Amino acid sequence: KDFVSINDISAFAKRNGLSPTYFIRLFKQHTGLTPKQYILRLRMEKAKQLLSATDLKVNEIARECGFESPLYFSKLFHKHFGVPPTRFS
Repeated sequence: KDFVSINDISAFAKRNGLSPTYFIRLFKQHTGLTPKQYILRLRMEKAKQLLSATDLKVNEIARECGFESPLYFSKLFHKHFGVPPTRFS
């Protein structure tokens, strides 16, 4: 998957006795980010680490970080870090 869906958040919230809206509000109060933003940040940090420490190709790193589309991954990486993954060092 390229994202955390509202169904994932809803299921997690329900398992923990919370409404999705309340869970998202609590999560954001504690982290400053929504669950989707938080997970994207973790995935981008993992990608950055893999780009720095391995010889994996961008499409392999995209897949390793849970992105089905290398193009979508590259777009998000560029937006997040200001450079495309092919120019990150």
